[in-house]
Amino acid sequence: MMRQRKSLLLAALTFFLGCSFLSPGGKAEEKTIQPVQNLTIFDGGGKRVGTVLGFNFESTGGLQGFVQGGDATVAMRIAGELVILYVRLDRFIGKEQGFTLDYTNATLRFESSNCAGTPYIPAPNVPPTPPLAPLHVLNGTRLYALGGPPRSIVLRSIEQNSSCSPVNPVESVQEQPLRFLIDLSTQFQPPFTMR
Repeated sequence: MMRQRKSLLLAALTFFLGCSFLSPGGKAEEKTIQPVQNLTIFDGGGKRVGTVLGFNFESTGGLQGFVQGGDATVAMRIAGELVILYVRLDRFIGKEQGFTLDYTNATLRFESSNCAGTPYIPAPNVPPTPPLAPLHVLNGTRLYALGGPPRSIVLRSIEQNSSCSPVNPVESVQEQPLRFLIDLSTQFQPPFTMR
């Protein structure tokens, strides 16, 4: 009788153990889900760029198009000034409408004949009420702050794609002076990752 009881107990134990391994909800296949807080962007060297504030998606091709990017929006302070940037896998970018304007392929204008001194851009359309954060201008990897109110200048040279060209002097109205903040390539190197 004792032997039968041991055999029955052993069979029941074997059955329950076998069922627990075959069951889809069993411990062997249980997945854990953990919430993520404070996604952060890091550069190629592991240096922290900033905390992700959100994402900016751009669609191409209308309704039949595809979503491109998903640029991360990050914030940082540069020389004590709040800067909001947009990051892709391979670079920082500006936006047509945003806190950092894209002037990567645009022309910087100068009053000097050799692209020295204060750079200018055509005055951006700034809303009458101040934005929540200061506006900045990104030209390649060089980041600028707005350097005062727009004004008229005599244009003598232009810089495009890091190449300076003198021009015949011409009066240009409503030019926005810029103040150089930093060349981001001296601080951060792609590829950028999010963790």
